[in-house]
Amino acid sequence: MRSLRFIRYFTFLLPAFLFGCVDALRVTPTTQRVIIQRPTTMYKLKGEQRLQENVGRAFQGDTLLSFASVIAPTEAGDRHLFYIVWGNVEAWFDDEASDLAGAKAISEYDAATRVCDTKFSLPTELDSTAWRRALEYVNTHTSDIIQHATPTLIQTSKRNRLPNGISFTVRRTPQSDGTVLFSVRANDSVIDLNARKCSFFMQTGRDERQYHGIKNIPRK
Repeated sequence: MRSLRFIRYFTFLLPAFLFGCVDALRVTPTTQRVIIQRPTTMYKLKGEQRLQENVGRAFQGDTLLSFASVIAPTEAGDRHLFYIVWGNVEAWFDDEASDLAGAKAISEYDAATRVCDTKFSLPTELDSTAWRRALEYVNTHTSDIIQHATPTLIQTSKRNRLPNGISFTVRRTPQSDGTVLFSVRANDSVIDLNARKCSFFMQTGRDERQYHGIKNIPRK
């Protein structure tokens, strides 16, 4: 009987034990807006302690204010958590996804960039600004060497690829109607999210820095 009670007690504690063991968290205190993609349960955050106390539920389309993005390493892989302000309390939720397609929530920046076309035209008065931004973005968002930087082509080296590098190819083609056609590829794909982010920056001058660091998010 004593052994049985011990097994029941240990089984009861096991989820909490496993949850507590992953507390070697990588916490990035980045204030940003996140947009809920599917119904998500919020749990209470007390100081640095994540409780299993349900404090509410958010639904698709809801916009929440997050004050930290958290990576929690586990044996099954990294878990992505968000710390948010929920009503009068601080709360957290587990994103439970490894990519944007299955994410419970995405940042406002990802929501804007993932629908951005990577092939677009601009009038000549915006041409030089967009091309300057293209070089700036590629230069600051990959560790790969820029092999070509001409008036019509920006391309990283394919021979000296680094393990975690992002390859970029950006083309500029003047058109007969006075506009300029731009196309962006990242990792040899026009639908790669990095290509969309570069294209977005070329057209708007906004990258993740303009979407992070939102002020006036009160910590409860």
